[in-house]
Order: sequence, then C-alpha cells, then structure tokens
Amino acid sequence: MTATLIERRNDALTRLDMLRRKRGAAVLDGTPFEDGQIIATEQEIDALAQAEVESVRRERDDEASRLATIAERLSGEIADSEDCRLAAIRKAENGARDLVAGLDEALKAAGDIRNLARRLGKPVPAKLDGPAMASRLSQRLVAILSTLPGHTYRFGAVGWRSCWRKAGDNWAKHERAEIADDIEQLRKGI
Repeated sequence: MTATLIERRNDALTRLDMLRRKRGAAVLDGTPFEDGQIIATEQEIDALAQAEVESVRRERDDEASRLATIAERLSGEIADSEDCRLAAIRKAENGARDLVAGLDEALKAAGDIRNLARRLGKPVPAKLDGPAMASRLSQRLVAILSTLPGHTYRFGAVGWRSCWRKAGDNWAKHERAEIADDIEQLRKGI
C-alpha cells in the first residue's frame, strides 16, 4: 500500500527529529556526525510539502473543471427550457387569442339569433341573452382554468369562483342541449 503524502511527511519529520537527536548526542560525545542526512531529510520534507500544495492545486483545478462542465451542461438545459417556456407561452397566447375570437363569434351568433327571433315576432330566449351566454361560457372556462396545477381559484391577476361545470364537458354539445328547446320553438315559427 502506498503511503499518502501526509504519512510520508510525518515519517520524514520523525526521522529528522531522530537525526537531530543523534547529532546532538554526537556533539555531546565529541564524535563526528554527517549533516548530509539531515539536509537530505529537510529537502525531502520541503519536497513533500510542495507536493501537498501541488496536489491541492490539482484537486481544485479538477473540481473547477468538473463544475465548469456541469455549469455548461446546465446552461444548455436552461437554454432548452427557455425555448420550451417561450413555445408554451406562444401556444397559450395563440389559444387565448383563439378563445377570445371564438367567444366573440359565439356572442355575435347569439345576437344574430336574438335579432332573428325579434324579426319573427317571437320572444327572445333568455338563455341567448348576452349576460346569460357570458355566464355559461365563463363557467365552462373556469372549469378548465381550475385544472391548472396550483391555480384552482386564481392565476395571477385573474381570479374566479368554483363552478359546477366539468372541465371535460364538450361546450358545443352542452350548449346545444341547454337551449335546444328554445331554438326548436324559434324554428317552428318559420
């Protein structure tokens, strides 16, 4: 098993301490001592310290590189998510514009039926009155809006009350069923 830099440095420090004690004993005993071992051990300790610094620098560089790679990947994901967000906003905008156009057409067509009823001298069906139509259609819209996750009664500046309509209802089918008798009475008068 290879010793770590810290283990090697600790071993060298222990050896250096032992060599210095031997040198001190040699001075006391009056015997010669070769300082080369101490110098070599001190150089080894310095080299190991530099190796530790280099190891930490390399680890930091590797971590910085890893984080840069992650940041680059996340940046690409952000760009992709932004493209999806904008596409969804365009889709919502187009749907909102189509909704407004469709509601306007429905209200105008109901107005046309009211005018035709008057021309026939028939009573105008209350269910085709503008406020009644707007109430039914807004309830149908609210039923769908309330399915937006986390927005049961409000979406930003737009708020609504709950309604008894179902989000899955077919608007035209239910409208037909709701005023079929009134339309039939108008048609019989022709």
